[in-house]
Amino acid sequence: LAPSLAGKVSLLDGETGRRHRLYVGDEERAAYRALLAEDDGRWKQACARHQVPYVSVSSAVPATDLILVLLREAGVVR
Repeated sequence: LAPSLAGKVSLLDGETGRRHRLYVGDEERAAYRALLAEDDGRWKQACARHQVPYVSVSSAVPATDLILVLLREAGVVR
């Protein structure tokens, strides 16, 4: 959710196997954050329309914390 990439980077697309070489600076990070916020907002709205709890979680969060703490706090599990 908050990548620490900077400068010239090479990224591997996990779906296609293609390698992408690009530059990541302040403008690119700002654009990423804006797109992420838009996407997050759409998910929140969709969940609210269907009366489903929404929890945004980083993949860095251990599964036990996700299930035993975050999802319980959100009312997803008891």
